[in-house]
Amino acid sequence: MIHHVALFQVQPHVDEAKLDQMMITARMSLVKIPEVAGVRSGKNVDPKSPWNFFFAIDVDNLERLKLVQQDSIYIKFLADVISPNVTEQFVADFEMEPGRSITLS
Repeated sequence: MIHHVALFQVQPHVDEAKLDQMMITARMSLVKIPEVAGVRSGKNVDPKSPWNFFFAIDVDNLERLKLVQQDSIYIKFLADVISPNVTEQFVADFEMEPGRSITLS
């Protein structure tokens, strides 16, 4: 199982209400993608942290992650929600199964 995590620094115009809407939209949109096994999103509780928003998805393997990233729902989510509201991003993919080689993920 791959846990895909994306952290974002938001633009100055993004307020608390907008962050809430981004969280809701992430959950409602990304869960519709067939390869996605789970979705999480949230806003940072530490006001000093530069990473204000995140979303994370779970997929079975890296091949399915590639399919998700090519899905029209994912592409629309990035274009409509992420691109207009963020300045920086950090993305990481984690293997969550103990003993499973990362080369086989």
